[in-house]
Amino acid sequence: EKGDVLFTEIMFAPATGMSEFVEVVNHSNKVLDLSDFTFATRKPDAAPLVGKRLTTKHSLLFPGEYKVLTKKMEGVCGSIPCPGEESFLITSSLAAMNNSGGWISLYRFSDSTLVEEVFYSPDFHVEGVPNKGTGVSLERLSLEEDKWTSASPATGYASPGRENQTMMANEDVLLDAEKICYPYLDESGSWHVYYT
Repeated sequence: EKGDVLFTEIMFAPATGMSEFVEVVNHSNKVLDLSDFTFATRKPDAAPLVGKRLTTKHSLLFPGEYKVLTKKMEGVCGSIPCPGEESFLITSSLAAMNNSGGWISLYRFSDSTLVEEVFYSPDFHVEGVPNKGTGVSLERLSLEEDKWTSASPATGYASPGRENQTMMANEDVLLDAEKICYPYLDESGSWHVYYT
């Protein structure tokens, strides 16, 4: 159902030699199977794309478990700390993400029901982030709200396969964030971003 799986981290502009990835978490009390999902991307002004099934093999996602979706594990773990292989789903179905921003979506494979969709943008990065955000992932600040900011330098600017440092109960992390974005759609369907 919608909200059972959430995007929690997005590496849409990897540095040279790195791979794009998205991280998801099972935000339900159910055991889910990632073979039941399709992944799709689209530019901000484009119609939704037809998604590709993540995998045809069973890949269980337990309540509270994080999973990294990527084409190459070594492209994620080459320069940042990573958990074991069990935290990854290697899939050729991960559509390329636009470096200038866009939407990523998860659909239920059986009937194309939308389960999760978020908008991401390089504008969500904190001011002064290295290389204008290249090689820096965006991390969700809370599982209850759609708020994003740059991954911490303390984790190598990404934390694939585990809880985001920005989501941990640590006020210092939140206070250190120079810019936090609140993306939203108005009643006419126009996209806006509010910053604090």
